Amino acid sequence: MNKRTVFQLISSTALTAMSVLVLVIVLSMYPPSEVWSQFTEIITRVSVDDSGTQGNNASTRNAIDSDGSNIAFASLSNNLVADDTNVYSDIFVFDATTDNVTRVSVDSSGSQANGASDAPSISADGRYIAFHSAASNLVASDTNGVVDVFVHDLQSGTTERVSVDSVGTQANNHSLYPSISDDGRYVVFESRATNLIAGDTNSAIDIFLHDRNTGATTRVSVDSSDTESDGHSIYAAISGDGQFVTYSSVATNLVAGDTNGVSDVFLRDLNTDTTTRISVHTDGTEADGLSTHQSIDDVGRYIAFESEATNLIDDDSNSYRDIFVRDTYLNVTQRVSVSTAGVEGDHISGDTTDNPNSRISANGQYVAFKSRASNLVTDDENGIVDVFVHDRQTGYTVRVSTDSLGNEANNASYYPSISNDGRYIGFYSYADNLVSGDTNGVGDVFVYDRDSLPPTSTPTPTSTPGASISNPATVTFTQNTSTPTEATVTTIAGDAYVRCENVTSGGTLSIQVLSSPPGQLTSGFTILPTNFDVSTSGGLACDYITLCLPYDEDEVTETSLEESALQLWHYDSGWTDVTSTVDSLNNRICGIVEDFSPFVIGVNDSVTPTPTTGATVTTGTPTPSILPDSGIARPTYIFLLGALVLLSGGIFLTKEARLKR
Repeated sequence: MNKRTVFQLISSTALTAMSVLVLVIVLSMYPPSEVWSQFTEIITRVSVDDSGTQGNNASTRNAIDSDGSNIAFASLSNNLVADDTNVYSDIFVFDATTDNVTRVSVDSSGSQANGASDAPSISADGRYIAFHSAASNLVASDTNGVVDVFVHDLQSGTTERVSVDSVGTQANNHSLYPSISDDGRYVVFESRATNLIAGDTNSAIDIFLHDRNTGATTRVSVDSSDTESDGHSIYAAISGDGQFVTYSSVATNLVAGDTNGVSDVFLRDLNTDTTTRISVHTDGTEADGLSTHQSIDDVGRYIAFESEATNLIDDDSNSYRDIFVRDTYLNVTQRVSVSTAGVEGDHISGDTTDNPNSRISANGQYVAFKSRASNLVTDDENGIVDVFVHDRQTGYTVRVSTDSLGNEANNASYYPSISNDGRYIGFYSYADNLVSGDTNGVGDVFVYDRDSLPPTSTPTPTSTPGASISNPATVTFTQNTSTPTEATVTTIAGDAYVRCENVTSGGTLSIQVLSSPPGQLTSGFTILPTNFDVSTSGGLACDYITLCLPYDEDEVTETSLEESALQLWHYDSGWTDVTSTVDSLNNRICGIVEDFSPFVIGVNDSVTPTPTTGATVTTGTPTPSILPDSGIARPTYIFLLGALVLLSGGIFLTKEARLKR
């Protein structure tokens, strides 16, 4: 072997090893889903036919199912499916897994509608699509000459009318804007009809619920004693589990003390038959401006809505309509149409007359909304309406009405919809620069994939640079009645410690970091900016739990508190001091608790601390056999295996080169 060959062999091997090293470093920075998504499109146009040909007319309102695999939308296009000759707006479903498009505003034999259809709502699995239509041929005996609400079953191909009374009698006036539960059983809608239930004498638009299993129709826009409203109620939305319905109403008699004379947002609990007002300040003060266009999460805890009120939160000084979220568990109202830094919008968010303008994800973490504000993200210079998503847990706000490179839209975007986990956002846009080949000159429906973005850092609280940490962070406990079960859970605010005594039933514990105080803080409280909401699922049961939550020394300094004086407060219809010890070495505060929900760290000068005594915090590392997984996946082994494979390949190639020489 000559010197040149030896040099080439060494160089080739070194380059191969260096390439592998770089690859391993790059890959280890991201979870696998984020790695592969770097090579996918962030935004996709879905108002196309099976071959990807663009629609020849406008496509507008849309709805997306739980995992983003099916997107329902309304369109005037007649080239999305074959034999579309009715010259009306139809409802279509785009299947993202097959790229197939199906028209669902048809009768049970597949015949097209003889009237316009709009306002789709889709079940969690994408099987059922509710919509309203002026067509008279979607079901037999449709002779009322008004707009009705229908549900189409994609699996069976059947279409049924749901804007009927409990015995199937058709409505005597228009019914519009349906919302369907996750399983497709319940559909709520607004209607001017007076014959859907007995005793409807208010001459107002009401909200009704139809049970597709039993056929029963009930009115939900009533007060807690079932008295009908004295004003119009519109834009109903149902929780995924079908228990709660939210709507807006100008009625003054749905709750006591409604004296503001404007539209408010209400929530009806169908299990307890109670009605509450949602559009209020955290302290219960009613809004001084109208509130409307609401959406709801899966279990009825979080309701997003828009409002012109200036008194729903403190320091609302922009004089514009904003988007808010009400936490019905903690009775807290939060504004979400803000920048990542929390700066309020410099223009209108939402819309005075159109719907939908905001949508909250099923888990309540993300809110998609439209806004004319130019200061919610940097480099917003198009001067038009955009669609944004605000992450309520991290405080991060992003604009999604952009192309895949982040370039802003050259025309307005409306009608946001959002998948259950907030990953996929559907919207309607006039822009022709979001995807290549958009030459139809009309509005289209697009879907934005947030997971295709490179990972972005969380503003506050922060975690170790480069780490991919979920919020909420979760840990799973298995049944263990012989020894205490311990775990360290890495949250975006730092490491929390959990010790479960006598785990009689396994399950999952979640720790969610909040950037705004939970619960109604009374006077005397001084708390740290970082707060926590702890919950369990899957039937987790322990005799009692020692919980240690992290705190930031800088936050302690900024709030002029002393570490030794910190208290751990738990909220359950009131605040209780559950402090057992302050672990200043590890910056954690601990308490022994029997139930969960929100926790804050701070002091209450008006209350004499009564900490729990006798608590012991284990500082040793739990043994692997009793340490549950923290839920943070680091694909180290996969990447090392890939590195070894590539390195072996490089050595093999260099050997082959040497043999050939």
